[in-house]
Amino acid sequence: MNNLKIRPAKPSDLDFILHGNDVIDNLSGIKPKRGLTSEYIKQDIFCENPKAWIEIIEAFSDITGNVEPAAFIIYSFFYLASEGSAIWVSKFFIDPFCRKMNIGPRLRDYLFERYPECPSIFGCVGIENKTARVFFASMGANRYDDLPLYGVKR
Repeated sequence: MNNLKIRPAKPSDLDFILHGNDVIDNLSGIKPKRGLTSEYIKQDIFCENPKAWIEIIEAFSDITGNVEPAAFIIYSFFYLASEGSAIWVSKFFIDPFCRKMNIGPRLRDYLFERYPECPSIFGCVGIENKTARVFFASMGANRYDDLPLYGVKR
């Protein structure tokens, strides 16, 4: 797979998003109280005033000859008094077959280009999710104190 394309998620992506979310929750050891469902995504994201955004990263499959979802990111914004608006990543899933395709750095660059007023991207990773911790470190993210919080600066 190669030739990555990033686009907004649409309702037809729900199965991929929910599957990836389940994989992440199982890796992190976090048992969410609310849980992510298609109803919540429709209500909170696929609506007139979204609370968050989902981008789908697609890649062309050399095996099937089709463009297929390779990853997704769910993100929103928050405000830092010292920096202004910043991006908060709440979920980032890369299909295991699509790892080592530079999806993370490509998505980081895409978000910084799309939101030039945001100097930082932050996210929190479950302690048990070694894959995510290594991934954030490989993108140049800094870990904050002893917290599983990572930040990438422009």
